[in-house]
Amino acid sequence: MARPARRGGGPRGGDQGTPAFIARGDGRDVFVALQSGGRAQVEQDGRTTELRAGDIGFFETIRPFRTTFPERFQLKIFAVPRNLLGRSEADLRQLTARAVRPSGGLPALLTPLLERLADTSEAYATPVGERLAEGVLDLLAATAADRLGEDTAVLPGADRVLLLRIKAFIRWHLSDSGLTPRAVAQAHGISVRYLHRLFETEDTTVCQWIRELRLHECCRELVARAAGSVSLGQVARRWGFTSPARFSRAFHSSFGLSPTDWLDRERASRGTGEVPC
Repeated sequence: MARPARRGGGPRGGDQGTPAFIARGDGRDVFVALQSGGRAQVEQDGRTTELRAGDIGFFETIRPFRTTFPERFQLKIFAVPRNLLGRSEADLRQLTARAVRPSGGLPALLTPLLERLADTSEAYATPVGERLAEGVLDLLAATAADRLGEDTAVLPGADRVLLLRIKAFIRWHLSDSGLTPRAVAQAHGISVRYLHRLFETEDTTVCQWIRELRLHECCRELVARAAGSVSLGQVARRWGFTSPARFSRAFHSSFGLSPTDWLDRERASRGTGEVPC
């Protein structure tokens, strides 16, 4: 997720979809607006809706849209890369100008997270901010699927919300070497057996999911660091691996190379823009 912004002011209205305004949208981002205060009337794709305080709305700038603010308002807008949201153009046309009310389910969890993230986004160190954004993206993608009436989840609604919350918790505590299934289960007031059952619907295990996230973060940091500026052991421990040997075994098991060989290969091909992890 990128570029959270706040807009506010007194009553006003007008066509925000003029050719000049639309031209600034290149289609790579979908915009998610949280109506933090006041009201907004939004028109796009042949629909009109009213956003009230706490409501969430999707919109795009590559097609005409119109917003009217009949009273003082505060709007918090997030630019979400389209590829991360995973929706087609046809899907997005069904999502725009529809108010997502925080009355229950996923929206009730998403609204306070967006509110908090918009107000504090600059306070987080990069790794923490990125993990938090990934958790919010999961919730946004699930909310979009739910609004489109997709029955893709094996879990019932309450368990879906719980699993998303657990995933966000794991991302937040990924650097903690004590992040075990028991610790995760205790933090959410459930049994370890029930935690494993939630992850069975994802075709993975809790430990495997944590390990893959840690490896991904290690890869990303190793690529970003200058050669010789940090050791493999330092990076491994920073992301929760208890020893360099355990990190190396996990890395080789997942990628078929040692961390050193992978990093040498990656640095030799940095100009390709490809990151194997």
